[in-house]
Amino acid sequence: MSMLYKFTKIGVILALLLLFCCMDTSKTTLSFEMSPNIIIIVTDDAGYSDYSFMGSEINTPHIDKLASNSFIFPNFYNNGRCSPTRASLLTGHYPQKVGVGELSRPSTETNLPGYLGYLNLEYETLAESLKDLGYYTIMSGKWHLGGQKLSRVDEQLKWPLQRGFDSFFGILGGTVRTHFKPTAGDRYMYENDNIPIEVFEKEFYSSDALVDHIVESIKEHNVNREKPFFGYLPFFAPHLPLEAPSKLIDKYVDVYSEYFDMKEIKKDRLDGLKKNNFQEEFVEPNMELFSISYGIPRDEKILALATHAAMMENVDQNIGKLVSYLKSSGQYDNTLIFLMSDNGVSANGISDIFNSPYYGKKGMLWEGGIKTPLVVSWPAIISKQKIIRQAWHVMDVMPTILDILGNKTSSLTGRSFKTILESGVPSNDLYLDRDYLFWSDRKLVAGLSKDGIKWIREEGRGNFLYDLKMDPTELNDLAVERPKVVQEFRRRFNMYKRENNVESFAVVQKSRVLN
Repeated sequence: MSMLYKFTKIGVILALLLLFCCMDTSKTTLSFEMSPNIIIIVTDDAGYSDYSFMGSEINTPHIDKLASNSFIFPNFYNNGRCSPTRASLLTGHYPQKVGVGELSRPSTETNLPGYLGYLNLEYETLAESLKDLGYYTIMSGKWHLGGQKLSRVDEQLKWPLQRGFDSFFGILGGTVRTHFKPTAGDRYMYENDNIPIEVFEKEFYSSDALVDHIVESIKEHNVNREKPFFGYLPFFAPHLPLEAPSKLIDKYVDVYSEYFDMKEIKKDRLDGLKKNNFQEEFVEPNMELFSISYGIPRDEKILALATHAAMMENVDQNIGKLVSYLKSSGQYDNTLIFLMSDNGVSANGISDIFNSPYYGKKGMLWEGGIKTPLVVSWPAIISKQKIIRQAWHVMDVMPTILDILGNKTSSLTGRSFKTILESGVPSNDLYLDRDYLFWSDRKLVAGLSKDGIKWIREEGRGNFLYDLKMDPTELNDLAVERPKVVQEFRRRFNMYKRENNVESFAVVQKSRVLN
């Protein structure tokens, strides 16, 4: 197999291990009494219904197979944008609690505790916790939690190796300029060093490289297997720029060219969700469109849809490659895998389709922006698919993992769903396993109650209220009919603000420090 890239030594070690050379196919099964290996896979801007096991026209056979013997959480919430979701995932708190109420960039940094622009160094990360528990910790992918001002003193303290990872390959920022052979602006890193672009070969593609690195790191670690491993794999795809291997794009151009009206894709996806038991029969799709979708030429939209789909199929191929290695090395049964997206699809003229059946996109607090499914695979304890309809949040992942390992999580804001993984059922019949969840993003705020009532407030537009049990696609606004419910949400939201360093967007903008 040809290598995706090669590295040389320039001054300090900038070399990545050669990928997939002389693969070790020996099988040594880890004992179930040992702590499980843990892998968290995060796609970047994938849509709610992008997987074919949920009814999508995108081909994701490897993810489908993974999901066939996993827990599926179809009502799993994120924070609607890259950095805030990653902050909650890696700390078990609301993003403002740990300084990441905005995207992590030097230009968004403030002196406000909820909007530092980087992950607060006072809060322990999941990687740090697992490292303390004896895990070998690997990260391959997108950081986006601070440390991008390379000329600043102590900036390295915000980097992955300084936040608990033993190995890191990826980028510090929020996106690459190309998914193919990197340019000077992409700034790939290995450990704490920038990688010169001259060492990358033409065949490079980001998703391939990220998975190759994490597999090679696991292989290297498995020489002695004295520790379980934690692998964090935050893909760059299918985030912009929309780029994928041409053969895959051509395949999906043919698929989407068959649709006379692109909105029919949204209806077809909902039909698939119903068929596969992820939506009730009474559910209607929210067909409201974003203004960005109007006026886009048909050929241009087909190409955008096709490229996003191709990027997702490539992600699926790489997840298949990772799972295949785990199986061949005898580690699959005792590896706990989490698969999720950081938010819904960004606009790009395609989020109307791929966040089906919902309205909303990345950066919005309607369901299409903050809800994407969670897949939890652990073959040692589950051998068939189990759908968990209760709502959970990305900040609940860290408490769950630590709870599985027998560690107290009372200091974290998130809650553990370990008991669901043990029993296969929630402990109660509530829509949400706590009184309230809240979100705050720029000019939008939102809340969700244990009974499935959802409140949204948008600056300049007022309040919206939905009963997600009866109206999961947010078609019927109840705000005028239930003013007391809106009032209670606002009261509770003010409490959440005080407890979690939340400020109005106007205050945040005025507080930004020029860098």
